[in-house]
Amino acid sequence: MRELDYQCENVGCGHTFVVQAAVVRTIVPSATPRAGVHLPRGNPNLGPKRMPKPANDDTRHPANDETLPAASAPDPMSG
Repeated sequence: MRELDYQCENVGCGHTFVVQAAVVRTIVPSATPRAGVHLPRGNPNLGPKRMPKPANDDTRHPANDETLPAASAPDPMSG
């Protein structure tokens, strides 16, 4: 665990405080572990994952696309 000193960036405030930072769990263990040091191992299912392909990842044109083909563009003179 580490303690870090912080101070508000607003000069008029001046609030200074201490934050404690601690290791909660390991996601990927060190490639160079130190003998005698034990860090808690987390659930591998909770670590970073590859994101699935978004459901809306397709090649359709948006409804408000102004580059419609000429055949489907409305004729302003036919009214």
